Amino acid sequence: MVLQNFNGTAVPVNGDGDGYPNEMGPYGSEGGHATLSLDSSTAVSGTSLRLHLTDGRLYAQFNPYNYAGNPAYPSPRGFAHDYALSPAAWQFNTYDRLTLWIKVPTSDTSFVSNGSHGTEFGTYVKTVTNADPTTDETNNGHYYHELNLPNTGTWVQVVVNMHPDHQRSVNADPGILAHPTGESAYNYFDALTRFYVDEPYASPSAYPADYYFDDIQFSKSAYQENDRQVYSVAASYRASDNRLVVTWNRDMAEDTVQDEVRYSFSDIHAGGWASATAAPNGVLTPPGSGGYNGMVYDSTALPLAGHSVVYIAIKPQNSSLFTQVAVPLNLN
Repeated sequence: MVLQNFNGTAVPVNGDGDGYPNEMGPYGSEGGHATLSLDSSTAVSGTSLRLHLTDGRLYAQFNPYNYAGNPAYPSPRGFAHDYALSPAAWQFNTYDRLTLWIKVPTSDTSFVSNGSHGTEFGTYVKTVTNADPTTDETNNGHYYHELNLPNTGTWVQVVVNMHPDHQRSVNADPGILAHPTGESAYNYFDALTRFYVDEPYASPSAYPADYYFDDIQFSKSAYQENDRQVYSVAASYRASDNRLVVTWNRDMAEDTVQDEVRYSFSDIHAGGWASATAAPNGVLTPPGSGGYNGMVYDSTALPLAGHSVVYIAIKPQNSSLFTQVAVPLNLN
């Protein structure tokens, strides 16, 4: 289910005519200043959205607001699925992944290798049945998925599942939130309203700085994956130096559990874990503790020449389940 692919004739807008996204915080002051445009020079498919940042930090806010009463949207404060390219085809209680593509400039300072995180994917959820049209959230339904985006100047595939790192003002791992509003018929992504991509502790080292977004989609994983121990995945490949970077978050309580990385040029779920090849230096020890639970696999040693895609699998060594990401090797 495609939310936005930016292949239209104009920058997407919400019911109020504001950019979807726009470069601002929820109160108009947290982000920097930027202009938005469509760009055909670099894209995952078709055209992408270019966010031309002239000062401040990245804060791309997707607000499903319609106070203007646009008949295309059902509520003054609706849901993300109202803005899907085919909202009538949305399948409730189905999608367990949100995938988006981001390209950050090489001047971006948020990429780290010490277990910390430089980027937040923030979400708000609210009750779907008899939804309150005046709010974005129900019962403190604001969550944070911490991301670590490689600043290699190449497209980064971000895969967010239903396991956020924490809830606002709650110092605990919430685990997998399949039904955060308590409604068995509606899951995390059905209840998603406003969301954003924010770099609260980092900014470019030079301006102007161009950030690109493309192909935001919801999907259902075809296989059972290890969403509890592997989440907030980001993957990027730079052909010029054969550099593959994959980042993810581990279980916060497992400071001593190592993760193993394997690769293949065919689907590892279909072939099985044993069919994949151990990645060079692919047994990783957590570099941080507790909430500094970011993991990084960064290598130029994989034999990727001549291939169009590589499948990367991540498996904690105390689990039989793994999580896979397919990384295209031919994006510009």
